[in-house]
Amino acid sequence: MSLAVFVLVGAGFGLGLTLLVAGSVSNVPDLRSALASANAEIRPSPPATAAPVGRWQRLLADALTRLSDTSLVRVPTQSLELISLGRAQFVGQKLAAAGLAAASPLVLALVSALLGAPLPYAVPAGLSLVLAAIGYMLPDV
Repeated sequence: MSLAVFVLVGAGFGLGLTLLVAGSVSNVPDLRSALASANAEIRPSPPATAAPVGRWQRLLADALTRLSDTSLVRVPTQSLELISLGRAQFVGQKLAAAGLAAASPLVLALVSALLGAPLPYAVPAGLSLVLAAIGYMLPDV
């Protein structure tokens, strides 16, 4: 076996471990700041995000805002206010997690093909669908 195969296998395992650790860390707000903001007269507003500069950034920001206003995505507004996260950012995190989870079986298929034992096309395709659904639900946890 060549060095490139070992590097690709190590990179694949490292990517999977990174996604696993990043997905298991929750965004739990600091209790003191949450209680202090609840007792204050003025409620904190979601953080002001920088205005999108490019055309694609504006289109993406508008699409995420429209998607967060529909009933397709359940947005926990009260919890997002506690951690100072905007609705569009939350929807963006859900879509990014689903996309990364759906792409991870492709790495597995690539590594197995490089090792000389290619997987049938149905295995990475089915695994991509299952992991995309799990990745989509991950930010809700």
